[in-house]
Amino acid sequence: MRGLWRRYQAPEQNSFTVNGRNLHRTVCSYIRGVMPTEHARLEGEAYDLALQKWAHDDHDYNSMGAARRYSAHLLLEIMTPGETQEWIASRARPRGKPDYRLCKACRPEVLTDS
Repeated sequence: MRGLWRRYQAPEQNSFTVNGRNLHRTVCSYIRGVMPTEHARLEGEAYDLALQKWAHDDHDYNSMGAARRYSAHLLLEIMTPGETQEWIASRARPRGKPDYRLCKACRPEVLTDS
């Protein structure tokens, strides 16, 4: 989460975000709505107690839908323009049609190597 938060805080370097098959600008209102407004990791005894509580609670954090229910922001992939170009290239179908969608709200413009 800490690395994801750092990337989110620098949208000028990490200007694109993927959520499933959807490509957004990192500053998109949808992405801002999914990301928490702040991130502060607990430290010391508070961290130890939170970790112990998490380990002993009856939860389903490992199930298929857990990330969507508990922390949807962890499903985001925040990327640089170069990483985005690689991501796009890896999602080209055999006939060249892309296997992803561009967000209709933020309309990200992506430069390709074509």
